[in-house]
Amino acid sequence: MKKVRSVVTAVALIVCMMLLMGNTGCSDQSSYQEAANSNEESVKNIIAGKQFPMLQDSLDWDNVAQRAEFLNQRGRIGWIYIFSATGVLIAEEPVLNKLTSLNTYITPMEEIKGTRSSPVTVQAPDLDGTYGHNAEGVFWFDPDGVYQELFLTSPIVIYSSERKTYDTPPILQSHYKSN
Repeated sequence: MKKVRSVVTAVALIVCMMLLMGNTGCSDQSSYQEAANSNEESVKNIIAGKQFPMLQDSLDWDNVAQRAEFLNQRGRIGWIYIFSATGVLIAEEPVLNKLTSLNTYITPMEEIKGTRSSPVTVQAPDLDGTYGHNAEGVFWFDPDGVYQELFLTSPIVIYSSERKTYDTPPILQSHYKSN
């Protein structure tokens, strides 16, 4: 299908270039229409001669399935490397299992209220009874069970259930350039 689109696009570009350069050889509107019809017919013939392949397997499907299996292995240790906007390493932390979005929930975050004839979608409470949207970021547990959050903000904020020490102070720089 991509090849067909490429052929159609190429033919359309050639026609447009010819029109812009005035090299169509068309002296009036009817000649232009004949040329356009001829090009369209040529493209239809090219498309008619092509068949979309019937795939027996999908590498994308395999990759997505393999990723899901890889990320869902209990006990796997990974690492998160947190960099400043200028590429300076701020922190390196082990991750037990996987990173999870702060906006991943076990229960639906919306519920339908009202009547059958006039339903209304409202925000549902979280497991702790609170409402609202979490900040953009991820959370994880390290191999010792320490809970950590990384907020994707500027400056970068790291929350940990245990005190952290760094050999050198993290270098945080603003994403904004001054004039």
